[in-house]
Amino acid sequence: MSSISPSKKKYRPYRLRNSSNVLKYSEMSLNSNKEKLKEEIKFNLSPLKLNYSINEFQNQSHREYMEDFTLIHPNLDNDPQKTLFCLFDGHGGTLSAEICKNNIAQIFTENLSKNNGNIAECFLNTFNELDSLCLKEDCIEIGNTATVIFIDEKNLYCANVGDSRAVVIYNESVINISYDDNLKDEKEKNRILKENGIIKNKKLNGILSITRAIGDFDQKKNGLICVPHLNKREICYNDKFVIVASDGIWDVVTNEMLLNVVHRCKNCEEIAKKIVNLAINLESKDNISCIVIGFHEEESKLNDKF
Repeated sequence: MSSISPSKKKYRPYRLRNSSNVLKYSEMSLNSNKEKLKEEIKFNLSPLKLNYSINEFQNQSHREYMEDFTLIHPNLDNDPQKTLFCLFDGHGGTLSAEICKNNIAQIFTENLSKNNGNIAECFLNTFNELDSLCLKEDCIEIGNTATVIFIDEKNLYCANVGDSRAVVIYNESVINISYDDNLKDEKEKNRILKENGIIKNKKLNGILSITRAIGDFDQKKNGLICVPHLNKREICYNDKFVIVASDGIWDVVTNEMLLNVVHRCKNCEEIAKKIVNLAINLESKDNISCIVIGFHEEESKLNDKF
């Protein structure tokens, strides 16, 4: 009867060789969390310090004129905590978009006083007054989208008509804060049909791809309105940027592409330039405009915190 001899293989005894490293990494993680908590508390207690940048491109090979207009108005009503950011994308000409750019700050400020802090009424009245100014200038076949960001301390308000989109970069996410007004949206499509509007070739009266705009008075009978969508957001520590852009960007740039750009950049100016260049490289055929708003003073450190 043969016997089984014990294995001669030697096993290395288990030792906690890296126990000090485990403790070291735990301490690093704890210190990192403490540091982040301190920064968050500081952010919540301190006045908001905005950084911002604009970048634009006419795209001459596809567009004869630049019909995008942008505006940043800090210290609104002499208050350093109030800032207005606006993007107007014109169609059929530049007149209505220029009227909006030249008049919105004054009209909005007046409405802030008249409406006793009722921001919804303030935006509604502002958009209606801009629309009336366009009527006085005979903007019958000329109109524009309008996406307006109003920041008051740490409250962010977005009002828009049309498809110039605004998004918040929140941690690793892209959050829409505007509303795309077009006939792909069933609510807007049904509203147009209820008002006996004409839809041809998936466009309003076969002409406009949007259902809300300032100006375009020849399309009011088809259900076009200038009543803005309104969104309110309390700015928090994890909100990194707001990006407002015309459809010349959104037609070709996805949210994933946008995040990739933000991760590679150090500040608002760099982000705005790279977003516009990306849209150009992706062969956008429209005017291209981009506003980037940053909420953190030390932007160069942001990529370490994403």
